[in-house]
Amino acid sequence: SICPQTSSNLEHGTESFDVFFPSACTKPHSVCKLLRMMDFNKLVVACAGCAGAALVFKAANTLRVAHQDQKKLEENKTAHEKESSSACPFGFGSEGRNPRAGSSDFKTKLEEKKKEITTLYEEYIHLEMLREVWNHPTTKNPQLEPVFTAAMHSLEISFLLLAEFVTDRRSYVAKRQRIESVAKGIAEQCTLVADLVDADLLMREIEAQTTEISTAETNPVVPKSLSLAQDYPFPDCPPTVRGLKGGGQSPGLARLYGAVADAFASLRPSDRLALQNVIRNITAAFDGAFSRWQVGLGIEEQLNQVREIVGLEPLDGLYKRRDGLYLDYACMVRPDVVLATRTEEHYTHSEDFFFRSIHLATECWSFVALDRLANADMQCQGEHWHEAAAYVRHAGLIIEYLGANVSTLKCMNLRDYLHLKVEIEGTSGEGSSQVKDLKQASQKLLAPLYRAVDAISAGASDSTSLTATSKASATEDTEMMARKIATIYKRPEEHEGLHDFAKALEFLDCSVCGGFYFRHFSLAVSVIGSDSKGTMNRSVKALKHAYETSLFPSLDRARTLCGTDIDAELGETRKGKIMHDLSERRKEKQKLPDASASDLRLASVDAESSGKAKCGSAMPVVRAIKPDGRLEEPEMSSVERDGDRSVTDALEKARAELYDARKVPAFFASAEDAKLSFLSHSFGRIPPMVHAAALKSLYQLYARPESIWDVAFSTIIPEAQQNVMTLISNQHQSSPDQPTPPSPNSLSHSVEFGHNTHELVLRLMSDAVARDGALHVLCSDTEFYSFNRQMKRLLDFFRSKPSASLGDPVVTAEVVPILPIATFQRRFVQRAKELKGSVNFVYVSQVTYKTQETLIHDLAEFGNEMEEALLGSTEDRNAGSTGGDLPYVLVDGCHSFGALEVNVSRAPPSLFYVSTMVKHAASGANAAFICIHNERVGRLKPLSTGWLADPATLAPLSHGVSLKGEGSVEYQEGCAMAGATPGWLPSLITFNELMRVWRAKGITLHQAHAHVTNLHQR
Repeated sequence: SICPQTSSNLEHGTESFDVFFPSACTKPHSVCKLLRMMDFNKLVVACAGCAGAALVFKAANTLRVAHQDQKKLEENKTAHEKESSSACPFGFGSEGRNPRAGSSDFKTKLEEKKKEITTLYEEYIHLEMLREVWNHPTTKNPQLEPVFTAAMHSLEISFLLLAEFVTDRRSYVAKRQRIESVAKGIAEQCTLVADLVDADLLMREIEAQTTEISTAETNPVVPKSLSLAQDYPFPDCPPTVRGLKGGGQSPGLARLYGAVADAFASLRPSDRLALQNVIRNITAAFDGAFSRWQVGLGIEEQLNQVREIVGLEPLDGLYKRRDGLYLDYACMVRPDVVLATRTEEHYTHSEDFFFRSIHLATECWSFVALDRLANADMQCQGEHWHEAAAYVRHAGLIIEYLGANVSTLKCMNLRDYLHLKVEIEGTSGEGSSQVKDLKQASQKLLAPLYRAVDAISAGASDSTSLTATSKASATEDTEMMARKIATIYKRPEEHEGLHDFAKALEFLDCSVCGGFYFRHFSLAVSVIGSDSKGTMNRSVKALKHAYETSLFPSLDRARTLCGTDIDAELGETRKGKIMHDLSERRKEKQKLPDASASDLRLASVDAESSGKAKCGSAMPVVRAIKPDGRLEEPEMSSVERDGDRSVTDALEKARAELYDARKVPAFFASAEDAKLSFLSHSFGRIPPMVHAAALKSLYQLYARPESIWDVAFSTIIPEAQQNVMTLISNQHQSSPDQPTPPSPNSLSHSVEFGHNTHELVLRLMSDAVARDGALHVLCSDTEFYSFNRQMKRLLDFFRSKPSASLGDPVVTAEVVPILPIATFQRRFVQRAKELKGSVNFVYVSQVTYKTQETLIHDLAEFGNEMEEALLGSTEDRNAGSTGGDLPYVLVDGCHSFGALEVNVSRAPPSLFYVSTMVKHAASGANAAFICIHNERVGRLKPLSTGWLADPATLAPLSHGVSLKGEGSVEYQEGCAMAGATPGWLPSLITFNELMRVWRAKGITLHQAHAHVTNLHQR
């Protein structure tokens, strides 16, 4: 109370508190508003003119301290508490902090409310039924039975869930995702159970033997036997039975067997295969986890029965037990209690059993994790640090699994869960006392570590005087304690046990914060959304605090201090030394012995060639520079050198040489050397030696800018045209015996280049519009986005224009589905016949980009069928054979050029073939081509044009193109499809270099395709 004269009540969220103002304050509303915003600095400004400003400043400062430290101000009447930041929409992890301090009546009501939430939650998930089994074991001296039973209860729950998912009749749920998620959890649980039993019995045996010889001066004891792998019987061993009693000890597995038997035959083939894989993985996990035990679980026969129903062979390992001994599963686990959670409850919501079961399984493993942490604490009391660390790590693994387990709820259907969520409001996982206890039990393990490091710091041989140090007092100065712990990290060899324990606590911290709380936050966001609230009206965003705050701040600080100290100690002499040495080593490798040689060691292109690989002066051979500066002699082709070997071996050797980066500049050789390339949508992989040679040629070309056009039109472009026709004409497949590409005069088609297929397709469309005044397109329903986008824009534009001003539609499109692919060509041609006279432009991909399936196998056959379909009778086709009224049949070969054997030489004049050169041709971006029948070459006059379509315009005596002058725009034959400045020249140089190497090494497209097909079969 600052001043008793005036007061104002403030509302902050759902909480209220009283703030008293001096009577002289004239701006109480401003103060209220600013307090609500928790903006304490502005609060003082608002009251600066008040007589009680100093008192208000003092009050604000007190509130600021409370806000920063997040502690209760029990000594002040003006207490304020933040809403619990670890409250959970599903409930896990709520700290349940009081919204107001000081009221004992309020505290009593709050505790009653917490108990009510816990009671409702436990009744909702049927936890008490299982807890009754855990608390009343059947063995005389139970040590491991309760946790083993709890773990097996979780597995039984998983079996029930699988059975529910298999028989779920809802067609809209992610059934396969649910089944596979639970199956993965079963495999993880098998490992955890095996570790639980084996490690625990081993620990107890070590303790027993250690106790027997505690008075002897001996080395550490080596155990005589290991857990359930030891011979039966042994003291306090679990109850066993001989034989499997018909194999019916697990009601969960029995229910799963029935569900699979009923549903398996009616599933789709893909779903049957998926379910078969799930059963294979589950049963293999059981076999692998428990195969070392001398006794079986008692459910092995049921596991093999489930395998049999899905067509799998039985696992022999599930039966091989010494003397036929099996655990008395029904007696120890009492699985009928788990089954009762399903059969004795009437579930009205489709996601209710799923939701309850995941929470119930979480309780099972939380019970086990708490037991592991309690055992770790007991080991700490005896300063058995390695043993304590083992228990802590096992607890961490369990808690990580808990995070994966709750994440399974992401598979819930949102609508169906939201219907359930409305009806269970009032309780949820927030009522889980065990999950809350996990955090407290974990943090409790800091106390023995603090005592130990205190003893080390004090130099005392006996730490008895420090054992009374409580956790609270030890953490009063986190910085001091962190500095003490840092010594453990700095000198681990002197404190091996404590260092092992500290590392285990780090793992536990990651498991709790990242493995559980972060996954829990992710679950809430995925299921109900980040701006939603859960069944206890808690904000999803409030969950962030739980995983952002470390369980062990002193350990975190200790690691920071350790790093800072070592940086300061070694930073002057050692910082960056390894990287510096690597850099110097790389520089040494890049240096050449001959200073006059190129410092990049660029591959030299020499005009000389020898043997069958000789291509003339226009076909240079790639030659590398030796370390002494001399040129390396050109290698013979693989086919020549290994003529007696199979074609496949020769091709593989040539391929390896082609992509060998050791004979190219160092910056190429240092790049990643991928072994496989998958080119459905990516750039083709340019061989390093080709890339280097192409760069050198390009540099030479740029060095003579005055002669670029001469070289381009006389050498680069003609060679590229010949190389393209080599790949798309089966009549001219190159080989070492025929090393040169065919001459243009021997070909029936011409090749023109552009920057990409979209540019060339649009230019050809403009020619159709220029000739016919309209564009009527027939295409498939699976063309690439560039074509679809362009057509959609044209259609939308002309549809928006008044029909009275344009008459008939200028642009139309007819679409034929590609599925089923086996009948596509027949259906496509039939549709063209139906549209005869109303289609002038056909566009179809030879290989569909989505699935890489071939639609058009024979271009000549397809072209002839389309001509007949669109032009009708033979007389009509003969009349149009000169190209006057022929349709435009454009085949897109982007995904076939350089990969499939294509033959355009027999194709009719109506067919055009267009492709990029970036994929299988591996020539880099910015180059494409269109193949045009010679009868059509001189007749194309596209509306979209540029100077390169008629280079003669730039001749000295040319008058150019005048907008005011007479005359029309001319097109040079063979250049009509070109645009302007050819940015595709560098890619053509790369393409030409690649084809030279192919010829030198005897690589043909036929061989390459056969090689890839063979890989597919393998």
